[in-house]
Amino acid sequence: MDKIIVSLAPIGNITGEIDVDGLIEEIINCKKLGASMVHLHVVDRFGRPTDKLEVFDSIAKRVKEMEDIIIEGSTGGLSDLGAKERSVCLEHPLIEASSLNMGSVNMGDSVYINKLPDIRWWAELIGKRKLSYQLEIFDLSMVYTAERLIQEGLISENAIFNLCLGFDSALPANQDVLLTIVSSIPKKRRWGFIHHNFSDFRLIATAIALGATIIRVGREDCKDLEKSNIELVEKVIRLIREIGRNIATVEESRSILGLKV
Repeated sequence: MDKIIVSLAPIGNITGEIDVDGLIEEIINCKKLGASMVHLHVVDRFGRPTDKLEVFDSIAKRVKEMEDIIIEGSTGGLSDLGAKERSVCLEHPLIEASSLNMGSVNMGDSVYINKLPDIRWWAELIGKRKLSYQLEIFDLSMVYTAERLIQEGLISENAIFNLCLGFDSALPANQDVLLTIVSSIPKKRRWGFIHHNFSDFRLIATAIALGATIIRVGREDCKDLEKSNIELVEKVIRLIREIGRNIATVEESRSILGLKV
């Protein structure tokens, strides 16, 4: 597919308290540049995972008051929160998409736990809300778990397989790994790419050229602490166009994701 969705993951590398006003301004400017989706975690004012929606709600409401953008809630993030606490964003009326991790994986010295019963429970909640399934794939086995749950009818066939590379102690971000996982995804499925802790755009460029449906960038994933969300979105949009693909508008993105336009 020629159209590509640019997703922004803006909250990362927090030192001190989150500048909510500044963050909202960045999200708005990134949308104007061409980002059509924003990926938000439920965090407190200091960027720590929480089950309280105050910060999430404030950002989502104020952004939507100014611009039409798809808000993706996250059911993930390395924390001590339980499955129910991690899914509070699914209660928020403004989200249209949700991340859904497809299994457990080592992250640094910890284990990012996503048990299959919890995955099924989250999947049902996402389905009841008719949200876009953003499947987080950290390992090759998770491709097969995702396809199994689609075949069972638990996850929509419009789901996006988001390949997550570069996380500490998980799969490395290199071309061989990317090509291996892309070749393992069933041809009828669409996929996105998340390069965590990236310092350059080479592998992102490879994913764009290979046909990714979604490319995610932002301070959550960037290694360079000096880069702003606006700089990262400007760069990826320029790269997409140089490679010869087109940026999906918000309306086109909703159509691609099977959401109501």
